[in-house]
Amino acid sequence: MQETRYAVVDGEKIPVLLSDENEALLAAKAAGRAIVGLWREDTQGNEWCAADTLIADVEDADEEFLGRIARRHLGLPWAICETERLKIREIAEGDYEEIVENVTDTIYARITRLRMKVLVELHFLSIHIMISFPENFN
Repeated sequence: MQETRYAVVDGEKIPVLLSDENEALLAAKAAGRAIVGLWREDTQGNEWCAADTLIADVEDADEEFLGRIARRHLGLPWAICETERLKIREIAEGDYEEIVENVTDTIYARITRLRMKVLVELHFLSIHIMISFPENFN
C-alpha cells in the first residue's frame, strides 16, 4: 500500500509518502522525500523498516502529524504551542548563534548598567566628600 499526502510547511506543499512497502519507502527516501512507514502485524523478526516513524493506521496521519513529519524531514523545528504573543518551538541547530548573541548582549548590558551605577555612586561620593571637606578643594 502506498499513499502520498501533502503537508503545508510555511506555505509550501510537501509530499509525504505513507507505505507498508519497504522498497517504496527506500526509493522515496533516496529521492529526498518525507516518508512514514505503516506497521504490519505480519512483519518477520529480521525485517526492518526504512522509515524512522511508523503508524498503525493511515487515519493516524492527520494534518498536524504530517506537518511534523515534513518539518522534521526539512530540518525545521516543531511548533509546540502558539498564542498571540508567544510561540514555543523546539530549539533548532541555527538557534545557537542567536542564543549566544542574546546572552552576550544581556551580559554586556548588565556590565554596562553596573558600570553606570558605580560611576553615579562615585560621582555622588565625590560630591559628598567635597561638601564634607571643602577646605581640601580650594
